[in-house]
Amino acid sequence: MIDPIVLIELTNLKASGQLVELAAHPQIGMKPEWILDLAQSEHPWVRLSLASNPAIANFPEAAAKLSGDKELAIRATLARNPSVASHPEIIEELSTDKHFEVREDLAQNPGVASYPDALVRLSKDRSKTVRRSLVKFLAKSPQAVRSIVNATNEDPDVRFWLSSERRISGALASCPDALALIAQDEDPRIRMAIARNDALASCPDTIKQLAGDSVPIVRCFIADTPTTGKYPEIVEKLSQDENSLVRQSLASNPAKSHRLPLS
Repeated sequence: MIDPIVLIELTNLKASGQLVELAAHPQIGMKPEWILDLAQSEHPWVRLSLASNPAIANFPEAAAKLSGDKELAIRATLARNPSVASHPEIIEELSTDKHFEVREDLAQNPGVASYPDALVRLSKDRSKTVRRSLVKFLAKSPQAVRSIVNATNEDPDVRFWLSSERRISGALASCPDALALIAQDEDPRIRMAIARNDALASCPDTIKQLAGDSVPIVRCFIADTPTTGKYPEIVEKLSQDENSLVRQSLASNPAKSHRLPLS
């Protein structure tokens, strides 16, 4: 903790450099009204430092002030600060900020993943960049994946990103219901993407569903997936597929569980 006497002296200073250091101190321990003074400082760099300080979570009134700051950079910095996740009302305000840069930074804040309402709002954001960031950075838990999938029935881009983002396959695998919904998507490029996703490994019902897809390339991807070899029934079905490319894909799959009939 900073010496209280020093704090009193510093808050009365007009020198922005010293105030910047004070506002950025990770163990800042001041009265809320003093922190609020810093949040309203005439010096932008002071407010910027305070917005990046993890301790801002302890001062909701000051954090709320910063979330409405006139400077874009300050609001964006606050949106990136994981500690603001302890204040749902601030998350809500930042998620509706008029500048997409603020919403994009919020979509990369891991603390937001625990707020379904914010996930839904960001997954429907008018900015494609914001929606892409949400999938890339926050769709890492079953709860987040489920919220995003259920909210994006009419957004093929988000569902495609969910299907093709390999880094979130673990979260997808933990949501067989969400995985099944994606596999039923009317957009074939989404079904193609999910057919190659490692998340299918623990979802034989979805593999079976995709093995009967109306689009041959989807069936080819399923036939070529090592996981398919664990399920003799699916292998048998694909080995008799009417499309020769599907049968060839299966024949080249080193994980197929048994010898296939000659075609």
